[in-house]
Amino acid sequence: MELKYGCAKADVLAVVTEIEKLPFLHQIAFGASICERLMPNSNIFAESNWDIFSILRQALDEVWLIVNGQLIDSIKLFQLKDDFENTNFENVISQDYDNTDSEDVLGAEYVAGSIYYLIDMCLKTELTDSKALKHFVNSTYNNFYLYIELQMEIAEDMAEEKTEDDWSKKTSEEQELIIYNHPFILQEMTKENEDLQRIKEIPVLTLEFLELLRTSSQDKGKS
Repeated sequence: MELKYGCAKADVLAVVTEIEKLPFLHQIAFGASICERLMPNSNIFAESNWDIFSILRQALDEVWLIVNGQLIDSIKLFQLKDDFENTNFENVISQDYDNTDSEDVLGAEYVAGSIYYLIDMCLKTELTDSKALKHFVNSTYNNFYLYIELQMEIAEDMAEEKTEDDWSKKTSEEQELIIYNHPFILQEMTKENEDLQRIKEIPVLTLEFLELLRTSSQDKGKS
């Protein structure tokens, strides 16, 4: 079965089920590779608030150290979670996004939710339940959905004239269908399926493989 995001809750749960089949550290590495592709969304925000961007980078770097064999430092991970909760990212932690924020703030908020729940996954070392993983997948998909929705709204605002095909005139069902079939979503799912297949075939996460997983989404510095 391949990963495929969709509008139904069952589709998200199907993604969770597939990831759950991986060993614990493989799950974390797979999640970290997705977060690396989300990081560029926060680059603009970093220009106005470097402290918050540095929290995201520090947290994700800590995750990569864990999948590379470093012992899990629960105290440090809980401190990172506190750092998130003490910033203006408290809304994304509860997935209560504020669409009145500017585009650059939203970009940083979206990736923050995913990295926060990835840290939570690291703290649940036995993964006796899939709660943290469900939070991560839902938060990550919200990143994609809200980002595309925002771009559609911006494109409509910048259009020289209004038409009957404007984004705001579409029903919620029509908007959902467009988002679920958007090239960005399809490209991400292709990448995730490729990574999932490769990581299934690697019993031990080597340095070489982890570096490939961490940087394979980059294209001349672009995500």
